Amino acid sequence: NLEAIHEYQYYSNDKSFEAYIEKGVKYYLQHFFLEDGTPKYYDTKTYPIDIHAPAQFIATMYKLNLFTENKKLIDKVLEWTVANMQDKKEGYFYY
Repeated sequence: NLEAIHEYQYYSNDKSFEAYIEKGVKYYLQHFFLEDGTPKYYDTKTYPIDIHAPAQFIATMYKLNLFTENKKLIDKVLEWTVANMQDKKEGYFYY
């Protein structure tokens, strides 16, 4: 949803939703990740854990140009994802 609003703003040049994007990003960063970098699919519970959550996080941060300022959390999420969702032998990721 954040990306969709961002895209709307980009193509329409209507920046009236900027405060809502900022509020949404703040909520997302505060409620969708555990301290160890575990990405959550829902804001109120940890499980199920799905590969979509960390992948979407990276895509969203990139799309909203928030990659650099959230690098510490991005690194934590990526490290957690590799350690917990990647098959050690074959290299593929579980979903």
